[in-house]
Amino acid sequence: MSAHSKSHVKPADWQWPDVKAALEKAGSSLAQIARDSGVDITAITGVKNRHLPTSQKRIADVIGMSPRDIWPSRYQNADRARKTRTRSMTCTRKGSQAA
Repeated sequence: MSAHSKSHVKPADWQWPDVKAALEKAGSSLAQIARDSGVDITAITGVKNRHLPTSQKRIADVIGMSPRDIWPSRYQNADRARKTRTRSMTCTRKGSQAA
């Protein structure tokens, strides 16, 4: 694999059993997070197949990581959009003001 192609390798999301194992290692579970958060278990387990930022953060906090580290594919577009917004803001003409 060339150095150029390595830069395009996308980090993989954690497998669901790995998320559950990390929670268990931290002394918790999906059910415990739901109880502690006062939400239905489906609000937490829905993270398995959907981008649910609040639930992802709750799980990641228990594991001691960032949601971006556990589910990188769910944040790549947001990171690209943020870079584009930042770039476009720095490219405004002198004297013009952003709304």
